Amino acid sequence: RKSNTLFTILTRYISEESIIYTNCWRRYSKLSEYFFIHKIVNHSISFVDIETGVHKNMIEGTQVAVKAQTPVRGRTNERISFYLLRFMIKRNSPGDYKYKLI
Repeated sequence: RKSNTLFTILTRYISEESIIYTNCWRRYSKLSEYFFIHKIVNHSISFVDIETGVHKNMIEGTQVAVKAQTPVRGRTNERISFYLLRFMIKRNSPGDYKYKLI
């Protein structure tokens, strides 16, 4: 895991106007140079930053949920946008989301 690789991937796929939440891993320290807002939680002190409310558990939980709802077969770069959109609609639409698309 090199910093250059990390920043190349992040700046390619994430808008610079996004809010980035991370822990205090040393390689994340320069993210504020690339993104408008970079919020940090120091896990050696607490799992939630009391002042900002920043925590990674929600992000990591969302990552697990996205992966669980994305079929292994057909998990390609061409289809990932569809799977992410479907996940966001399902997550943000209580009840039967299919009828809300019509």
